Amino acid sequence: MAGAAILTGALSVNSCHRRPLEDPDNLVVVKAVIDTKGISNVTCDIYNPEIEAPVIDPEMMRVLFYTSDGNSVSTDTYISSASYTDDGYKVLQGEVAISEGDYRVLVYNFDTESTLIRNSSEFSTVEAYTDNVNSAITKRFASKAAEIDIDKIVYEPDHLMVARNQKCNIPYHTGTYEVKLDATTVIDTYYLQIKIKGSAFISSASAVLTGLSSSNMIAANKRIEDPEAIVYFTLQPTTDPYDGEEAIACIFNTFGRIANYSNDLAVTFNINTTYGTVIQEEFPIADLFESDNGKNHHWLLLEHVIEIPDPGAQTTGGGWTPQVDDWESESYDFSL
Repeated sequence: MAGAAILTGALSVNSCHRRPLEDPDNLVVVKAVIDTKGISNVTCDIYNPEIEAPVIDPEMMRVLFYTSDGNSVSTDTYISSASYTDDGYKVLQGEVAISEGDYRVLVYNFDTESTLIRNSSEFSTVEAYTDNVNSAITKRFASKAAEIDIDKIVYEPDHLMVARNQKCNIPYHTGTYEVKLDATTVIDTYYLQIKIKGSAFISSASAVLTGLSSSNMIAANKRIEDPEAIVYFTLQPTTDPYDGEEAIACIFNTFGRIANYSNDLAVTFNINTTYGTVIQEEFPIADLFESDNGKNHHWLLLEHVIEIPDPGAQTTGGGWTPQVDDWESESYDFSL
C-alpha cells in the first residue's frame, strides 16, 4: 500500500498540463511603415507621364533580430499583414516571439524580382545586389569602339525598402510589445531621354550606363563603388512633354552614382530598326548628373538627336531588301 501511494504521488507531480506554445509576454509586434515620399520619378518629380514609373507596393517583409553585437541572428521571420496610416502609407506588421534584451533589427521587403540579398548571417554584412545580364544582352554592347567591360553589365535593381535599428531594447513586458520602424528605399530612380528622328522605324531600344554603384550594404545604407556596375535598361519611343519632339526615354533604377568617378560617365544606346539594322551611339553624361535637373529631380535630358534612316532609302524597284550592317559607333562631346 505504501508503494502504491508513492507511485500515485509521482504520477501527480509529473502529469501533463496545457501550456501555450509561445509565452504571450515574449510577443513583439513589428510594424514597418513603407515611406515612399520624396522618391524622384516615382512619387514626385515626374517629367513624362507617358513613361510608367516603378510601383512600390511590398507585400512581405523579412524581419531579422540580431544579437546586440550583430554577429548572429536571434530571430528570423516574415510579416505580411497590411494596413494603412492616416497619411495613406502602407504598413506591414506581424508578431515575433523574442525574449527581452538588446538587439539590432533589420527589416526589408522580400518580394523583389531583380534585387537579391546575400550574407545575411551578420548585421553588417547584409548586401543587396543584382545579377549580371545574360549573354544575349552582353553581345549587343560588345563593340570594341564602345570600350565597355561587358562582364560588369548588370540588371537594374527593384526598389528595396529597408528599416533598421542598431539599438533596439525589448523590455520586460506583459502582453505584447510594439516595435515600429520606417522603411525607406536604398535605390535612386532616374529619368533618361534623348531626342529621335524616325522613331516609327525603331523596333527596340536599350542602353547601358557606366559609373554606378554595384550594391548596397543595407544595414549601414552604404553604397559599394568597387567594383563598378554598368546598368542595363530598355527605352521606349515617346514625345517630350514640353516641346513635343520625338524621343526615346525610360525610368531606371540604380544603387547610386559613383562619386568622383575617374572616367566620364557614359551612356551607350543600342537601337534595333524595323528593317534589320542596328544603330549604336555613346554619349558622356557626367555633366547631366551635375546639372540642376540631375541633382534636384534626377532628370537626364540629352539634347542630341539620333536619326533613324528612312527604310525607303534602301528600296529598289517595288520593294526593299533588308540587310544587317556592322554596328556603327559614334561618340559626341556633350555639355549643358
